[in-house]
Amino acid sequence: MHHASKALTAALFMCGMVVPTSVFADVDSARSRGAAWLIEQQRGDGSWASADGALPVQATSTALAAIRNAGLLRSPTFGAAGAWLANADADSVDSLARKVQGLAAAGLLTTAQVEADRLFALRSFASQATWGGYGGSAVDHVDTALALTALRVGDAAFSAKLADNPSTIL
Repeated sequence: MHHASKALTAALFMCGMVVPTSVFADVDSARSRGAAWLIEQQRGDGSWASADGALPVQATSTALAAIRNAGLLRSPTFGAAGAWLANADADSVDSLARKVQGLAAAGLLTTAQVEADRLFALRSFASQATWGGYGGSAVDHVDTALALTALRVGDAAFSAKLADNPSTIL
């Protein structure tokens, strides 16, 4: 019977149904190293940016979500990033949509709502839920997707807007 138990365990392991505990330790270690690296990359003002210093709103929003997912909600890193993002200028649909998502992820829902209202007002056409790169720009599918995603997570009134305009808002 002992031999059958070993064979079953080996078969389940090969099928991926049994994962050795060392794999979990490796994942936890990698996650910790990744979070440490991310924290080291944070700028003194609480933001992150690309290697050339560009796109700080987008980078900070993404980093903030990663820090949240790492369980560091009460860390100074998280607080500084949320404060920076709440005060960051965001003029393009891309940066504003990512700002809304980051603020919602940080639990800064009132600020996220204010920015979501700004984002909603930047539609390419008042009668449609479409966006371009900047308010009033030609419709761009990527910016539309970013805006709709941000509104779904950061706009508490999105359902009401949808109910009021079912034919124009997705």
